Amino acid sequence: MKKNIINFAIIVCIASMYSCSETTFSSTEITIGNSDSSIELKDCFSSAKIIPLKENAETPMADISIMKYHEGKFYCTDTHATAIWVFDKEGNQTAYFEHLGHSGGEYTKILDFDIVGEELWMLCSPAKIMRVGLASEQISILPLDEATTMNRICHYDGLTYLYEEAERAVYTIDGQGETSRLFSQVPLPMASKEMPMFYPCKDCLLYTAAGVEDIYKIDKGNITRYITVDYEGKENAIERFAEAKVPTFEERMKLSFMDIKNIFDLGDQYMISYVFKMIYRACFIDKESGNLLNDGIQLGFFGIPILEANDRIYGVGFYSKENPLVDENQIPVSVVNQQNIPEDGCNAIIEYEL
Repeated sequence: MKKNIINFAIIVCIASMYSCSETTFSSTEITIGNSDSSIELKDCFSSAKIIPLKENAETPMADISIMKYHEGKFYCTDTHATAIWVFDKEGNQTAYFEHLGHSGGEYTKILDFDIVGEELWMLCSPAKIMRVGLASEQISILPLDEATTMNRICHYDGLTYLYEEAERAVYTIDGQGETSRLFSQVPLPMASKEMPMFYPCKDCLLYTAAGVEDIYKIDKGNITRYITVDYEGKENAIERFAEAKVPTFEERMKLSFMDIKNIFDLGDQYMISYVFKMIYRACFIDKESGNLLNDGIQLGFFGIPILEANDRIYGVGFYSKENPLVDENQIPVSVVNQQNIPEDGCNAIIEYEL
């Protein structure tokens, strides 16, 4: 992260910040405002690379919803959540996993997925984890309780985590399907708008759920509240979501609703991307000092960021001549395999160099 971010940042004095390596039951409190300040592309990144995705004609992909990176390849599922596409760094499709159906070795929907060792673990409906060898494509099944409402999976630091929605709890699961519930010092929030998210960082695993927006730390078998995010109108927004009703566009504007989209570990800072009053924004938190480095700057300049890997941030979007995704007047932009781009455009991955 370039140092000149701080030049326009609003420094806010907040409670003491604890590092991810410590076990603590206190949490940092930060207040996100409604600033009209903005950040330019050149203040965040030094360059960008567009990777057009060359999908096989027989397996077209809709908008990317989840993406993971493993050993030089991108694993993606789309908004239909029925298959996994695999692309190399040049955007070529190298594999495709789809096992739709109702038999024991099939699924009706992919809820989430991650890479565990040399296997792709797909958390599916009906309740099961489908394990597919990355090289052999051999399939094995870890059955889950039929009544379970587990809907998120994350492999981090040798452990595989699952979120159980009905119990509002986090479990670990091993290769034999044995589960163990993690101890939580605080009740986890009910994700009444959409499913919660795990955020693997360099030295800890973070978790949050929409509708509450407190950020939790999973460390050494415990769950603690790590960062409490406050904003104008939060109480009314929480009450609204407690009714298990999804607000309309007008209600979201009125409620000043905040929706965390992702958390990125940039070494000395966390970048939290979120939507506030229907505007895509980000804030940067200094991990060492505990300072909030800005007050919700607007981010309207790059594809939706959904992945941090290898000290880079990856976004996704639909690329075409009319929609180049990145302003080349701000930073150098390169496009790999331009021959992969059809006339009407295509899905693309944007790699941002910090």
